[in-house]
Amino acid sequence: MPKRDRFSRAVEATDHIANKYFDLFSSPTRGEFKYVASTTLEAILLFDHIQGRNNLDKAREERLSNKMRRRVYKVPKDGNIRSISKAELRELAT
Repeated sequence: MPKRDRFSRAVEATDHIANKYFDLFSSPTRGEFKYVASTTLEAILLFDHIQGRNNLDKAREERLSNKMRRRVYKVPKDGNIRSISKAELRELAT
């Protein structure tokens, strides 16, 4: 399982490289290095979004399970649960 601080460490490493070695890079490399920084930030935002979405889904599942648990089922007073056919139901309705 990946470490939780992997994104913050990636940002720190990117900042360190930019501060220490940016002047040594050729101009094409400097241009491409900006993509490394933006990709790291994008990964952080995406990870946060996914984590938030997972938390919302878990909360929704918990609410639904609690709702199902709270339901009250009606049972006849005599305790006998019986089935009734459509024909018997029609007879009772008329």
